[in-house]
Amino acid sequence: MPATPEETELLLQLHADAGGGAGWGGVLGRLAALTRAGTAALLAAPAGGPVAPLGQHGPALAEATAPGDPLGLLRMRPERVHAGGDLPGGVVPDAPLRAMAVRASAGGMAWLLVARTPGAPEFRAVDGVLLSTLAPHLPQALALADRLARTRAHAALQDTLAARLGLGWLAFDPEGRVLAHDPAAARLLDGVARLRPGQRLALPDQGAEAALARALERARTKGAAAAALRGGALGLLVMAADGMGPPGATLIGALRGPPPPPPDPALVAQTFGLPLAQARLALALAQGASLREAAHTLGVTEETARSYSRAIFARTGWRGQPDLMRALLTSAVWLAPPGAGPSASAR
Repeated sequence: MPATPEETELLLQLHADAGGGAGWGGVLGRLAALTRAGTAALLAAPAGGPVAPLGQHGPALAEATAPGDPLGLLRMRPERVHAGGDLPGGVVPDAPLRAMAVRASAGGMAWLLVARTPGAPEFRAVDGVLLSTLAPHLPQALALADRLARTRAHAALQDTLAARLGLGWLAFDPEGRVLAHDPAAARLLDGVARLRPGQRLALPDQGAEAALARALERARTKGAAAAALRGGALGLLVMAADGMGPPGATLIGALRGPPPPPPDPALVAQTFGLPLAQARLALALAQGASLREAAHTLGVTEETARSYSRAIFARTGWRGQPDLMRALLTSAVWLAPPGAGPSASAR
């Protein structure tokens, strides 16, 4: 039997919510409107876990997530619409209710519930049909939403870590127009270039624009990476996309901004087993300061700084400033967010 317009509307909204990343308010709102319910809820439980809400439209149904599962949701037969008085828990809600369970991934369960206020008319048969219509589609929608949420979380983590290192990217089409970019690229280019998707990158002077044009052409025609910006606080390297970036991208621009803020000295001390004063000196030396410059910056005498440096090399086995720079600059301590070092009591 062909789906009714109402069923089609619900299914389209279900899949839109699954892919949208903004929750289940759309489909639950439509379900509540079509069934004339005051509340529509989507609940889920992992295998052996407690029932918890995934989405809610209208007042919460406290009994549905109460300890001990008083409605018996965990004992419901999947893909069957239950009236309130038929629920396995034996607790009869004081208002009209319909509930349906489905099997979810990894042995979990999910439920759709609609409820009216006490004294309202009972649900119609067609209301149960609308719930049943969603049954075969709901597990797929939940799995899709979970996969997309994980993908977004992974991408956000990668963007965050790259931004802490001053890295960003741009995707160009064959004509050198910007197709897409990450948030870090927008921050790095702010005040340096005009960045508008669908347009060429507008740089502050003709020399820089000519260098970018040459780099794009070299990368496009020869497949060779080429520097478009160099010197100063911002670097841009253009290379063939080779499958990276969004559809239509043929070139990728890798941005490198100013060095990130130095990590918390207490974190360096903890990581390399140094006293805090020595960790501060090690950080200054790692950023290219001479011993005299580091002593001046830290407010100690040059002789004190020299004593600290000897102690650092004795503790770590590093053979001079090049080893120290290599060890610190390749360390993961630069990925720590500001203020994420050891507690103040450790300082």
